[in-house]
Amino acid sequence: FKENDIMKKPELIETLAARTNESNKTVESFLNAFTELVIEKMKEHETVDIYAFGKFEAVHKDAGTGRNPKTGETTVTPAKEVPKFRFSGAVKKALN
Repeated sequence: FKENDIMKKPELIETLAARTNESNKTVESFLNAFTELVIEKMKEHETVDIYAFGKFEAVHKDAGTGRNPKTGETTVTPAKEVPKFRFSGAVKKALN
């Protein structure tokens, strides 16, 4: 793994499988269940807090107006929920 490369899901699964002595299929099933659960909880407006890693949450964005830079036309953007992730202090500290 080189600096500035992107670790994609297949490489993540392989690496976790090797570190945990589990099969790729088991790790993939766990990872899929984890992501589904986080999304489900965010849809229910719950925060998923993983101690010493970070918090997943949905944040409400109010409706607003925007402007098309090419045409100058004003548009209305509807209110929506957007996903947000905040790293814990431990992760931020580990990077520095």
